[in-house]
Amino acid sequence: MISGMGNYRFNLANNRGAYAPQKGNTMALHWNAQSVKEWDNLPDYKFSVIDWTMGMGIGQIKKDNVDRWCDRAHFYRLVHGPMLWIPADRAEDGKEYHPLEDREFIRKLVGLHTNASNVPQATWLKRMYEGKVSDWAWQRRDRD
Repeated sequence: MISGMGNYRFNLANNRGAYAPQKGNTMALHWNAQSVKEWDNLPDYKFSVIDWTMGMGIGQIKKDNVDRWCDRAHFYRLVHGPMLWIPADRAEDGKEYHPLEDREFIRKLVGLHTNASNVPQATWLKRMYEGKVSDWAWQRRDRD
């Protein structure tokens, strides 16, 4: 299901964060943006970054992990489809825009902290693979 507010869109089927249905034992996602210099001036989709700290396996945005964040976001989009984007027909420059992959945008969020776990690269990639294989298994069951 594709949803969105204003000019941006997000894919509820891909969101593993606050929009996902919760069952059993869950833990709240806490965050702190006091160290983010221009927090109040950033677009509203900055809140999606908070949700995606869980999916990206990166609990804090720091200078030294901006590239890792953007690389993981791009890889996630390639495997599962877009998470958050501005369609070309709504973008100022006429090009589809993926904020979670934009190093300049993510760099503005340096200082954002959440209680999401920091997941090592190998573990994160393994989870991505296992998640996709699980998706395929469900699709095969639905076909049969």
